Amino acid sequence: MDKPPWLDDEPEIRQLLQSFAARMAKTPDAIKPLRSSLKPEYFAMNEQGNQSWALLNRLAPNFITIKPKAKRNPFDVEWFGAMVYFKPENKHLLFEWLNFKPDDSLHRWQQALSASGLAASDSVNFDNLKNSPISFPGKTDAAVIQQLFLIAKESRKELTLREISACCFWGDSKFLDNKSDWLANSFTTLSVVTGKIQVNYFLPEYYD
Repeated sequence: MDKPPWLDDEPEIRQLLQSFAARMAKTPDAIKPLRSSLKPEYFAMNEQGNQSWALLNRLAPNFITIKPKAKRNPFDVEWFGAMVYFKPENKHLLFEWLNFKPDDSLHRWQQALSASGLAASDSVNFDNLKNSPISFPGKTDAAVIQQLFLIAKESRKELTLREISACCFWGDSKFLDNKSDWLANSFTTLSVVTGKIQVNYFLPEYYD
């Protein structure tokens, strides 16, 4: 199915398709059709709106499915309450039409995390980790996840945040400085202590 030549001139239809694209990017493995209900003001209530509605219907039934509202008043616009369903099997075609490049970093992180076996550790809040990816410059997701095993092993020691960071993230003692909440939520048995303050002082031999 080729991209409709009129699509770029129909902002309301593009907006609808872009909302489907964004939702597909968040749930790339979706099987059930996505749906969206059209409000009366979605298209202009004039001849231009009627034309846009007619063009949207041209995408059915191969690309989308449209089900008009069962009970509609005689004076309601045709699209009032209509339900538009997007078929997940057309995802790649949708992305191509919109030149949409999904950010699949979360999906890739979750795949690497699931394959790591970290869920078996009793010191890890796996559900939090799944939705809270972290990255380290120049390192893959798999490499970062391997370092999380080191954090899990340190769960019974009392260490400062910077000691944990230096030990588990390639010597970078400041990597976790702004990630203390993430660390506490992800590794619930980890004991992080406050670093001791060192004070150097000098008492002169003679003073008043």
